[in-house]
Amino acid sequence: MNELVDLAALAKVKGLPWIAQKVARGFLSGLHSSVSRGSGVEFSQYRAYEPGDALANIDWKLFARSDRYFVREAYQESDLDLWMLIDSSASMSMVSKQNKSIDMNGLRSKPLSKLDFAKVFLSSLSCIAQEQGDAIGLVSLESSSTNANDLFIPAKKGHAHWQNLLLSLYNINADGGFPNLENLLPSFESMRHHGVLVVVSDFCQHNQEIFELLAQFNTQKTDVICVQLMCEDELNFNYQGQIKFEEPETGQSFLLSANEAKTGFLQALNKHQAQLEAHISHLGMQHLLVNVDLPIHQAMHDLFNLQTAMRRSHQHRHQQRSTNKK
Repeated sequence: MNELVDLAALAKVKGLPWIAQKVARGFLSGLHSSVSRGSGVEFSQYRAYEPGDALANIDWKLFARSDRYFVREAYQESDLDLWMLIDSSASMSMVSKQNKSIDMNGLRSKPLSKLDFAKVFLSSLSCIAQEQGDAIGLVSLESSSTNANDLFIPAKKGHAHWQNLLLSLYNINADGGFPNLENLLPSFESMRHHGVLVVVSDFCQHNQEIFELLAQFNTQKTDVICVQLMCEDELNFNYQGQIKFEEPETGQSFLLSANEAKTGFLQALNKHQAQLEAHISHLGMQHLLVNVDLPIHQAMHDLFNLQTAMRRSHQHRHQQRSTNKK
């Protein structure tokens, strides 16, 4: 599955678990590294041999093929929880005109919205995590429910829990604005310990609601990756002629000339992105911009490369602290 697919068409035939497994396996088969099993073990990475490296870590099969020494690296973590936080506000219903998805019969069908992309992305990520034995939890940011239990699924292990989580993920709809943060605060307490939190959103906010949300996880115990979903049309303003724009969360609409608005829009976008990246960096979190019109495997590769870099950074700081204590 190298291209985006119509989630609705696939789900009717096979269901979201099937989609997740297909995307995840396709992604894993494309990696040059292997998957180590066990709780919290991430993808093994290869680097050139350096003096002092343990000979046991050399990949001798790779040496036979390349006549060069490579060392396997893997990071073992214990009791790793994967938390997935998905924005289901109305703006996530946006669909790009550039997005050309197909159904199972090869016929053109409706393209993926940002929310559809988020569902496939997170279900595939959770598939990999559950096969490694990690606990998985889900939080939906929707304003239509006042019951925190409707928005929160505790992190647990096991295939049955994963399937139930995917059912809840599939049933999420893009509607309204951001939920009342107070409804979610009790649930956040169980998320503030060792683990990874992946926040998937377009990061459109009217005030500071997303920044206030991220501040709840400003802790050294949780690695936070903010995955920002944008369409090709948004990134490059690929519109022509008179265009009617509608703000999905307020219902306000206005008509403008695409040619006249393009420069101002892109300037405002660059300013917004700079502020967003600066704020996320200030909180000690990572930002990943994803174009939903590109193959979903690209987004997964970018995420795991980012997470690997974070793990190496943590390991380096741990080694420095150990050296200083000596």
